Amino acid sequence: MALTDATARAAKPRSKPYKMTDEKGLFLLVQPTGGKLWRYNYAMGGKRKTLSIGQYPNVSLAAAREGREGARRLISKGIDPSQHKQQAKKAEKVAVTTFRDVAKKALADARKKKLAAVTIDKKEWLLRPPGSPAPTITPSRRRSARSPSSAARTPSRSPHGCPERA
Repeated sequence: MALTDATARAAKPRSKPYKMTDEKGLFLLVQPTGGKLWRYNYAMGGKRKTLSIGQYPNVSLAAAREGREGARRLISKGIDPSQHKQQAKKAEKVAVTTFRDVAKKALADARKKKLAAVTIDKKEWLLRPPGSPAPTITPSRRRSARSPSSAARTPSRSPHGCPERA
């Protein structure tokens, strides 16, 4: 008997994980914690294997069936769906993790955290490619100069930045 969306939605957790079967190897695994996971059982090279399709309700029953059919097409071509999925993830990860992408993400995170404009300018400056022009500092982003009275209170410093001894 085929699984329906209503029965999948109504599935309640038990003390142990249990399966609600659909058809052609597709099933919904209901965890004791309440998680519901779409899985597909198949055989490849004489071994039984299980492919994870996604989490219910993020992946609907119709989408899980489409995933199962995609896996069946791969199996009919002699391709292991689990290895195909792992290779696709690995290729995506390699393509995305260049230094430029990581740097852009770091800058986006800095802006999201609403760090000071001077800090963001410095991060951009540190991450810019060699030979590119220096960033221009707008007056609003410049630090205010010290007043002469505050400069008088500051101890004199050696060329190395340490306070000089008296």
